[in-house]
Amino acid sequence: MTDNVVPEPAGPEGYKRRVRYEKPHASIYAHPKVFKALREIAAATDCKPHDLYIEGLRLVLRQHGRDFDALNRGE
Repeated sequence: MTDNVVPEPAGPEGYKRRVRYEKPHASIYAHPKVFKALREIAAATDCKPHDLYIEGLRLVLRQHGRDFDALNRGE
C-alpha cells in the first residue's frame, strides 16, 4: 500500500510553506463600518457574515445571468 503523502515545500531558509488544497482564498476590502454592520445583521438574523457574503454573490451573479451554485461546483 502506498501512502499519498506530499511533503510540504521548503521556502527560504528552510521554512515550511503551507500548501492550500482547499478552495482558493479571496479577500474583500471595505471600510470597517461595513464589516461591523454585516456582523450586526448576521447576529440579528442568526447566521454568519460568510452567509451574507454568499447571499450577495448569488444576487450579483443572478443579475448577470449566472448560477452561483453551478459555478461553485466548477460547472
